Amino acid sequence: MRCLPALLLYAVVASVMGACPYSDLSLVSDDEVLVADASCPNKTSCTVGPTCKLRRWSAGDDKFANTDAIGDMSRYDYPNLVIFDSPRVTLLKMQLPATVTSLTFGTIVSVADVDKIQETQWSSVLGLEFQHSKLTHSNTINWPRSLHNISLVYSGFINIPQNFPPTLRALRIEGSNLTDLQYLPSSVTSLNVAWNQLSSITNYDWEAFTLLRFSNNSKLQSISRIQLSSKLEYFNIAGCTSLNNITVDASSFAALDALQPAAGDADVKKIFKGYVADVPVSTSATGCAAIGGEIKRLWQTTNTAIINVCVLSTASNSSSSSSKMGLIIGVAVGGVVLIGAIVAFVICKRRKAKHQPSPVYNRYEPSNTNGISLATAGRTLGTNGTKTIGTNGTGGPTAGTTGSRRPIINPDVDVILDVKPLLHHRLELRDLDVTSNKPLASGAFGEVWLGTYGGKQVAVKRMKNQDARMAQKFIEEIVLMSQMSSDYIVKLVVTS
Repeated sequence: MRCLPALLLYAVVASVMGACPYSDLSLVSDDEVLVADASCPNKTSCTVGPTCKLRRWSAGDDKFANTDAIGDMSRYDYPNLVIFDSPRVTLLKMQLPATVTSLTFGTIVSVADVDKIQETQWSSVLGLEFQHSKLTHSNTINWPRSLHNISLVYSGFINIPQNFPPTLRALRIEGSNLTDLQYLPSSVTSLNVAWNQLSSITNYDWEAFTLLRFSNNSKLQSISRIQLSSKLEYFNIAGCTSLNNITVDASSFAALDALQPAAGDADVKKIFKGYVADVPVSTSATGCAAIGGEIKRLWQTTNTAIINVCVLSTASNSSSSSSKMGLIIGVAVGGVVLIGAIVAFVICKRRKAKHQPSPVYNRYEPSNTNGISLATAGRTLGTNGTKTIGTNGTGGPTAGTTGSRRPIINPDVDVILDVKPLLHHRLELRDLDVTSNKPLASGAFGEVWLGTYGGKQVAVKRMKNQDARMAQKFIEEIVLMSQMSSDYIVKLVVTS
């Protein structure tokens, strides 16, 4: 009898409103939609079926389990809304009121239609969490316009979404498959990427950051040239068992060294202060000296784990370490420049401008995925791996099958660059960091610079003569080296 007034109210509302707005959600008859509208008695939240028939209601609660959809929550007056323990929840008809500032999904097998809702449907949300909940990985999601912090924990992400609003300050992508920090929003000042697949973290200005958590990235080998300040309050590299290089400038070292050991489990206490570092780090003293650095121990009086860091002077750290080059990388098994180092051969991408006008040719970009572009050559690459420049000395367009064409100035004509032997090797440019501010050696045809690649020290060879004929000779040299196998000869492993 207590439910009778609510059922009568529902009957009146249904007759006025007509068809149920949730009838097109592809729900089965026993599914439930969470709502807080006229369907619910006494302004509480309740669930209705696909035909808007009242199922159950809850008074004074902000946590809801076994919900299949979220509907009109316009009468919901709590700041937090938690949806958990459901196989699938669709947000297509969700409408949150201005009172909701925190939205959490916990243990949801599939949070559906996130990429189909409008920003206005959850515009008031400042904090958003997906805990052990899967959602669509899309760059078309209309995130809340004022979103301040987001947590994506064990949600299967392989990269950082590219369209977060500029209001975002705290980003947590934990327990996923991130291999890099590409697309990290510039507005973020708190970053938690624990339990991922990162291998190196290089060249980030994080002087505004207050929290950095890289714990349990078992593949992480190098943290290099990140800039920190006294604003940093929490730093965690616990469980980074492969970490063998930390290279920072003096001010960043001071910011780290000023931290005290974190007290207890920060996740339990919700207090993120201090540092956590339980694995020794032995940064190479030889490599550090080669770039003008000095080995110093972090947290010497407060940590039993020996964390040796390469500390750079301001001058050595100010040089640009990410040249825009095309690269061919090889490993020096017993080389002369660095024993056990990786040797990188670099064809410079930028070409010196000519005073006289240069002929123009058209670049063909094939749709065939077997062909790739050599970033430094800037010439046509056919699907058979042959890069053709010119046809008869006029600089005219090269023959192709399909694809787009665009004019590019080129001083070399009638030169064919055969990169087919290199097509099976690929280089991740983001993993290269040129660390020296001057060449280690210089000859008539090239220069050798110091850097790191994939967390290991490398020597980078840069060609001085950038014309196509010299580039072809360089390719032939690399091909020859790739066919040799000896403890004293460089072995080619990747190209770009």
